Amino acid sequence: CGWSPLAAGLMMVPQALGSIIAKWAINRVLVHFGYRRLLLGNTLIVAALLAMFALLGPTTPVWAIGLLAFFYGAFASMQYTAMNTLIYTDLDIKHASMAASMASTAQYLAMSFGIALATLLMQAMLDGHAHEQYVVAFRWTVLILAAITAGAWRAWAQDMTAVAPARASRNAAGSRRSARRGAAGNPTAAHFPASRTTGTTRSPRRAKARPSAAPERPDAPMM
Repeated sequence: CGWSPLAAGLMMVPQALGSIIAKWAINRVLVHFGYRRLLLGNTLIVAALLAMFALLGPTTPVWAIGLLAFFYGAFASMQYTAMNTLIYTDLDIKHASMAASMASTAQYLAMSFGIALATLLMQAMLDGHAHEQYVVAFRWTVLILAAITAGAWRAWAQDMTAVAPARASRNAAGSRRSARRGAAGNPTAAHFPASRTTGTTRSPRRAKARPSAAPERPDAPMM
């Protein structure tokens, strides 16, 4: 394309902007779609956007490259944020620090492996050192990476299908344990029913019947 190093570096700005904007919208998107639908659908979108980089060429307008980089950064950021928050959903607070360290290490290892894989694919697809050959190698590389990303969609689907029943079982067991602890801390809850309106347990004193009102005094005799 004949770009200077500064112009090539500035093409990363749209991707960074998309990533920042996605951080603001991730909460509403998660509430609306949930983790399962967001991760499954977003994985396919990221794979499609990654494959669209193979359509770029020397005659592609700059605004089209920037727009594609913006959307790729936004959807990739939503994927990373959703996966990072999903780590802590079923985790006790006392293990949060250890989980954060392990998640950060695993994420950076995955990024390093991805860069290494892309480099190896680029080198394997490169037949020479002409400009056209670099373009062809780049296109095949992003297509293979897009296929790998799309293959992760099936892994996500199988994993979430297996995790959902186990998570529901753990939540039910946790609810039963909480109910038992509550009953042990409040012995009257096991013997006195809860109020229908407030849900609170009535105490023994309040459960007793109130004494009836005193009888009215008879009228004084008329003189």
